[in-house]
Amino acid sequence: MADEHPPISDDEELRQSIRREIEERDRQRHEQNEKRESVRSANAEAEKRRRIYQEELRRYYQDKPGYREVIRDDGEVDWVPEAEVRHNAALFDEVLEDPDVARKKMRYVLLASAGVLAILAAVIFAFLSEGSGNIQVITNVPGAQIIIDGQPRDLLTDAVIEEEPAGEHYVTVALEGYRIQGQPVRRVDLKGGKTEVLHFNLAPAPADSIVGR
Repeated sequence: MADEHPPISDDEELRQSIRREIEERDRQRHEQNEKRESVRSANAEAEKRRRIYQEELRRYYQDKPGYREVIRDDGEVDWVPEAEVRHNAALFDEVLEDPDVARKKMRYVLLASAGVLAILAAVIFAFLSEGSGNIQVITNVPGAQIIIDGQPRDLLTDAVIEEEPAGEHYVTVALEGYRIQGQPVRRVDLKGGKTEVLHFNLAPAPADSIVGR
């Protein structure tokens, strides 16, 4: 008896397999979305209950004599008898004279933290953007070798050494047949984003002098 169903081609079999994969992926995606929505709803309900509980707690105790509003060690606000506060003050993080004090202090803490973060970000930005400066070296006789921190540079005077790391540097020059008049080595406290300009006066050196000194 002949087979009533024609054979499935390789392409069709592959397509069916891919469709099953897509269906499974879609099913898993729906399950994940349902789980996330369930968790989100549960968290929202818990937060709503906590808020209403605190409102009703304050409404019940705020006009009741002999009770004080305190902050427990878990950060939640509670109302306890004044006698308990006096005898167990160490058990409470803070006793609130005003029901709004906790919220005000929290707001101040958040503002202060934001200010510290802003200052820190500004310092980091300044360090990254202005962590180097320039040193311009000028001599009355051009063509002197520029030496920074004991290392000769490829440039000759007059020239600008660009993007030198900010901080303390020692600069001098050397030119055959000449000596430096005045202080031979100059100390530079280079600031980020700034250019320091150094002038060296060179004079012909005596025959027995050391070049560059």
